[in-house]
Amino acid sequence: MAELAGFGLTEDAETHKLIAHFEPAEGRMPPDSAFVRQCIADQNLAECFIDEHAITAFTVKCREASQSGEVAPVDGVIGERRDGWVEVTLSDNRMSAWLSLSPPKGGKPIAVAEINSAIANKGIVHGLLGEALSQAILSGECNSVLIAEGTEPTPGVVAKFESQLDALRAHDASDYEKVDYRDLGELLLVDPGTPLLKRIPAVQGVDGRDVCGRVVPVKPVPDQGFAKGLTGVSISEQDANLLIAIISGQPKVQNNSATVNPVIDLQHIDLESGNIEFDGTIKVKGDIKAGMSVRVSGDVIVQGTVESAEIVAGGDVVVKGGIVGRADTSATTVETARINCNGSLEARFVEHARVMAGKDIIIHTAARQSELYAGQEIVIGKSGSAQGQIIGGQARALLKVKAAVLGASSGTPTVVQVGFDPRVNAERLNIETNRKRRLEEYARVKQLLTFIDQHPAKGEGGVREKALKTREQIDTDIANMDARLTEINDQLELVEGASIEVGKLIYGGVNLQVGNKLMHVLDERQGGKIRLVDDEILIS
Repeated sequence: MAELAGFGLTEDAETHKLIAHFEPAEGRMPPDSAFVRQCIADQNLAECFIDEHAITAFTVKCREASQSGEVAPVDGVIGERRDGWVEVTLSDNRMSAWLSLSPPKGGKPIAVAEINSAIANKGIVHGLLGEALSQAILSGECNSVLIAEGTEPTPGVVAKFESQLDALRAHDASDYEKVDYRDLGELLLVDPGTPLLKRIPAVQGVDGRDVCGRVVPVKPVPDQGFAKGLTGVSISEQDANLLIAIISGQPKVQNNSATVNPVIDLQHIDLESGNIEFDGTIKVKGDIKAGMSVRVSGDVIVQGTVESAEIVAGGDVVVKGGIVGRADTSATTVETARINCNGSLEARFVEHARVMAGKDIIIHTAARQSELYAGQEIVIGKSGSAQGQIIGGQARALLKVKAAVLGASSGTPTVVQVGFDPRVNAERLNIETNRKRRLEEYARVKQLLTFIDQHPAKGEGGVREKALKTREQIDTDIANMDARLTEINDQLELVEGASIEVGKLIYGGVNLQVGNKLMHVLDERQGGKIRLVDDEILIS
């Protein structure tokens, strides 16, 4: 056993702290750290918690006291006997519990009963992770090991609505007695009793439970029903979660609603039928004759041709034949067909027509001497075909114009533009034309008022008052036009990625425009993709 005069190591009976004691004296060697540790081992105290920093500090003080000749004893707490301890902590929401175990340092070990008691004292009764808890107990030491998890609430599922229209399109000929489905582009017609929209009711969630056994309520989900005020449909008597058609017509399904627009079937639209104005869809088996007007909220489907007539549609316009705006009554008379639709236009060909479509313009063969304006794309020619030519006139689209050939060998002036909404741009051009005309009228009225001021007699009989009112009206009109032009200019921002795609040839006389950038094609050249690169038009 290591011995040193004046040194002693004792354990406090109450606090169980290990206290080192040294009494310095002349010629007496102070203890060093190795000696102190040896004494700890000799007294079977090595299992206790030993503070190495405290040992170092104690030996330094002993050495300093010996060197200075002091005789006051030096004491220092260099460790202690510690019992093992257990700690259980909960998350703020009581959905998780963690266990920490510290093994004994010369003291009493942790009993399993103490661990169970600590868990019970926290009120943990749900979600105990038995394997994790057993592993922690076997190891005898752990730090914040997850030993319990609450059950999270199971979210509910909101009501869903499934369109039945895709199933209708899959029917074969044997089903036509039940479903009136006519293959006219995107048009789908249904008869009464046809399923349109299936509702899958909401499923409410399941409450959760925290580790203390308390209920964690789940958030309720709304059980949305069918929209109110629907037309042409009703809830099936056999299935409260199914909407069916109650009239023949064109179905439309969106979100939780379904409607059926009635469809008018006509052989022709001519003098016999008169002009048509209808809240629904028109299907024409024959032609729409020159001079007639058709205005509908839905689609216009024409199996034949459209002559120099006017069509205004809230949906799509499909012309299986073609659009021929030139009447045959006179070689010198041109009667332009006028078509304006919010959806897309599809036709076999277009000649001498003015077409404005909110979405796409699709022409199977050629567009000749026509004005085409599309809110999205203009495509001339069927997919994969070398056909598709724009000859003369204008073709303006927001996103893309695609054709095999632009212009003609004769150099027919042809304008193709992308990048701006052509309908808004057309409105701008129309306003600018009207503004110029009103300014000219304003100049004439101003000249008249100047003349009247010089010759007062000429203004008698209310002539001057009438001229003043005209000038005020022109001022108001010009102010309104300027305000609208400001709004339009804010909308006319170049669409990134807008392009013109030409599969084969571009003839001389074609003007290519991307946004405000213009390229005049003087000689025939190969086609390509025309787009704006670094603020310049590039054909690649």
